[in-house]
Amino acid sequence: MHIPVIERIEVTPFQIPFATFLRSGRQMHVKKAENVLVRVTADDGTVGIAEANAFAELFGESQASAKAAVDMAVHDALARVLGLPMYRMLGGYRDRVALTWIIGQGTVDEMLEEGSEARGRGFKSFKIKIGLDPAKDVKAIAALREKLGDEIMFYVDANQAYSYADAVWALPRMEPYGIVIVEDPIQNWDVDGRRKLAERLNVPLLGDECATTPAEVKREIDLGILRMINLKTPRSGYYASRKIVHLAEQAGLACMMGTMLETDVGVLAAAHFAAAFKVFTYPAELTYCFKMHDQLLTTKLPVEDGVLHLPDRPGIGAEIDEDKLAKYRVTL
Repeated sequence: MHIPVIERIEVTPFQIPFATFLRSGRQMHVKKAENVLVRVTADDGTVGIAEANAFAELFGESQASAKAAVDMAVHDALARVLGLPMYRMLGGYRDRVALTWIIGQGTVDEMLEEGSEARGRGFKSFKIKIGLDPAKDVKAIAALREKLGDEIMFYVDANQAYSYADAVWALPRMEPYGIVIVEDPIQNWDVDGRRKLAERLNVPLLGDECATTPAEVKREIDLGILRMINLKTPRSGYYASRKIVHLAEQAGLACMMGTMLETDVGVLAAAHFAAAFKVFTYPAELTYCFKMHDQLLTTKLPVEDGVLHLPDRPGIGAEIDEDKLAKYRVTL
């Protein structure tokens, strides 16, 4: 069997606006996705596709996202050559992925409106952004629980915005409303504070910005603070992400597939990876694309009742709408 050789790598930067600002615990107001479509072409004409995230305020101008995108595009090309859907080539644990809707910072009424709309679309898992106002955060969690019902899964993400004192005050007050996870509550450098907080809470801590590489994950495992890892394929690609998965499996930690403002192209790549491994035991956070004005694929993502059903086409199954890509393309 001939294994194709990569001959060419092409990049297309593009920007797609969000229908509403994305607001996090760090007071970031994200207005648009600023990403790059990466295509690798092999000597037999096979084309692999991936997406890199280039939003500097959140992710920095590093080589990590570019390397991750090339990594995933090469995997996509290989899966296409083998005639296998990506999730099957990587492990094949499941063929669908439940999704989490992310409710950004806003007034309590705004958050209730967003939660109700997403619940009406079938979503059963919600991540709520907190961190700017502890008292308001507690009020929002209570109101969302009353509005959306007891059967809905809630967890919170402060993006490291709380002080230790704020976290100790607010998070225990949220626990009676059934939050099941707390993500990045305080600054990652405050190791003692994170450890004390983990001991005080009855729910596990989820690590995101402190666990971006296999080396960082190993450090967090040794510290014994986290019980879950938020893995993001646009950050670590497939190669390093597999290392993170195996470290988590050996340590008995769960994984969650996080988001980095990817379009539907990046959602497919991340969802295939999450579907491949048993360690992803919680819904994936791959829903920011539904807050964008437009998408890049020729067909809509097949989501039913908050579950993404993966295409059975070779690779990640992405088919780019070239007219839309041309519309949103930018010159750097």
